[in-house]
Amino acid sequence: MAEYTLHFLDCGKPVGAVVRLDCTDDRQAIAEAEAVPHVHRMELWRLERRVWTFDAPGGLRETG
Repeated sequence: MAEYTLHFLDCGKPVGAVVRLDCTDDRQAIAEAEAVPHVHRMELWRLERRVWTFDAPGGLRETG
C-alpha cells in the first residue's frame, strides 16, 4: 500500500485538512479521491508527485 494525500484548494491555496488515502496504485487512489465530497478544487499527491487534479465541483482534469 502507498500513502496518497488529497489537498483541498481555493484560488490555488490550501483551504483545509489533508485527507490521507492508503491505496495500491494511482488508479485506486483516483477512484477513492473522486468519491470524496468537495466544493473546492482538489489535488491528489503521491509523495512529491501530483497524480490528479479534481476541479470544483466534481469535474476532473489530469495533470501529469
